[in-house]
Amino acid sequence: MSFLTLLRKEMGMLGRNRVLYLFLAVIFVFYWTNYATEESWSEGKAPAPPVEITEKALAMDGETGDGGGSQGVPPMPVYGFQKATDPEFLAERYLSMLKNDLQRGWMEQRIIFGAFSGKRKLSQSDREHMKESMSRLQEVVKEPSAYTGIEVLQMAADLDSHLGGWTSYMRDGVSFMEPIETFEDAMNMYAASLDEYEKRVADNGIYAGMARLFSDYMGLTAGLFPVFLGAFMMGRDRSSGMMELVSSRSIKAWRYVGARYLAHAIIISFLYLLLAAVGAWQTSGALEEAGTFGDALPIFLSYTSGWLLPTILVTLAFGLLISMAVGNGIIAIPLQIVWWFISALPLIGDYRFFKLFLRFNTGAEQETFYRYENAIIANRIFYVLLAVAMVAAAVMIWERKRSSGKGAKIGFGFRRRQAGRLVKNGSEG
Repeated sequence: MSFLTLLRKEMGMLGRNRVLYLFLAVIFVFYWTNYATEESWSEGKAPAPPVEITEKALAMDGETGDGGGSQGVPPMPVYGFQKATDPEFLAERYLSMLKNDLQRGWMEQRIIFGAFSGKRKLSQSDREHMKESMSRLQEVVKEPSAYTGIEVLQMAADLDSHLGGWTSYMRDGVSFMEPIETFEDAMNMYAASLDEYEKRVADNGIYAGMARLFSDYMGLTAGLFPVFLGAFMMGRDRSSGMMELVSSRSIKAWRYVGARYLAHAIIISFLYLLLAAVGAWQTSGALEEAGTFGDALPIFLSYTSGWLLPTILVTLAFGLLISMAVGNGIIAIPLQIVWWFISALPLIGDYRFFKLFLRFNTGAEQETFYRYENAIIANRIFYVLLAVAMVAAAVMIWERKRSSGKGAKIGFGFRRRQAGRLVKNGSEG
């Protein structure tokens, strides 16, 4: 039986697998509830200018019991709150945190994959990295106009990586909020947001940013759900009557295992690319000023291919390898969940090689993406190579078990008579 013939048979059998359709339903629900929302679309739209609130409006608001009224002080800032973006303000806050940590001799750091908060004593290396970061932040305080708020956040994120991750310095580890008290403050915030938006428009970065946001959300599914198929792909498909060819010597291990793995990889990748096309279509409809569907489609497909497919390949290969190694696919699922939790945070800025999927949870911050672009590319190349290595290891284990007569332990079981019949039919074809 040729490789292509076997691949075609495997894809046909997978098309009758009910787990695949359950998987498809899950990722579509996740797409609709996370990416396909007004909140997501707003990241690709021009910011709306603030509306000035007069004293009369405040007084009327107070009469309804919702505000302070003409005789009182409004309980909340007039224009709400915003995430701090002033570089000097952010640098001073981080300097205060660093001084406290150095003085105490320990820092807060999440443990057990970020699930719990703990205290860790500072090492000499930790202290040196902290002092180096303090020097950089002091330069920001001296000349704030030479820096941006995002650059200060990146300084803290770099320190978090040196400290081992999961500290208060990681992106979104701590949120600094500023009250917007006056209309002038609101206009300044609007001007900064508009400037960032116009830069993205000039660089044709609106759809690229939205494609990154799409890939960020869908990466959460790509890093988990394919393992349920990968862990049991070498098992018997009871509904189709396809049995394992463990006892047969007429088919090479790489051909059999490779065809089955590739069939799963092709179909699952196709589903994500199809969803990317849907995402491009909906995004172009919501952001008409950014361009047409024809402009959005190649961007979404390219980001999905480079951002998500390496994760899909490794998640499938991991399930396959663990099921081959221990003879039980269930073991792969909790291990994959652990890997998933390790990769889920922070939302931006950590692309080390142990991160299974990439997080970039914003449609903006194009300059931040450029800063991490090389690390992201290196991460994706690493995972493609890792997937190949995992599949190769699974092939060797499968062949060794077949040679030693332990093939029955690989899947759910098989019937020699039906396996032989399948090989015979393939040879005749």
